Amino acid sequence: MKKSICFLGAGNMGEALIKGCLSSMNKNEIGFIETNEQKTKYICDTYKINKLTSFQEINDYKTLIIAIKPQSVPSVITELSSTVSTDIIIVSIAAGITIGYYQKHFPSNKIIRVMPNTPCLINKGISVISLDENCSKYDESLVEKIFLSTGKVLFMPESKINAVTAISGSGPAYFYHLADTYAKEASSIGLDYDDALQLITNTMLGSAEMILQSNKKTDELIAQVRSPGGTTEEALKKLQINELSQIIKESITAANNRASELSLKE
Repeated sequence: MKKSICFLGAGNMGEALIKGCLSSMNKNEIGFIETNEQKTKYICDTYKINKLTSFQEINDYKTLIIAIKPQSVPSVITELSSTVSTDIIIVSIAAGITIGYYQKHFPSNKIIRVMPNTPCLINKGISVISLDENCSKYDESLVEKIFLSTGKVLFMPESKINAVTAISGSGPAYFYHLADTYAKEASSIGLDYDDALQLITNTMLGSAEMILQSNKKTDELIAQVRSPGGTTEEALKKLQINELSQIIKESITAANNRASELSLKE
């Protein structure tokens, strides 16, 4: 009888998913292949899951998660596609590699593409899942369970994946940059960097939770903080300008366009 899930690649995101899977399945149900010897030893010692030594052993599993770097996919795809059996579900988290690309190499397999983000490493991520037309409700439920172990899940058509990459895939870096900028600039009003970073990051975290948990729209939440003639209103006068909106629009458009340029479609 086949085991549950196998990982090709056990880097940061692969490890996060391995850890998540272990919350709901036995370690003997999980296998992995990793070319980095140091990382392989670490995964074996830490998680006690099955180490695979060849692509042929992937056929002992029901699902394969491709978690290697996107630039490494073309170098292994020919051998992988000639080895993996047609009943294995292929799940890819390699950015920019389209379902169509995999379908060319795995014409009889079910293909699922996922765009996670790095907060998955602390079980606070959000992953967007796109299914090929052959996937069933069972397949949908299977992949949803895997990625719910690392955070939230949304299902979207693959046509939206580049936009998702621009917003949530790359998004953590935007907020790291904002937090760093606010913390650095706080020195001009008498706060040191470390204190300011604690203040701004916890404020960001709490505010995000307010958006998620409240039934109020964002402009209503802003109104709860802002009072006429107060400090918040003065700050917002500087932030709520067309130039800032244009900068944000240009940044996500640039990321979206780059995601399209990097896509391996066939």
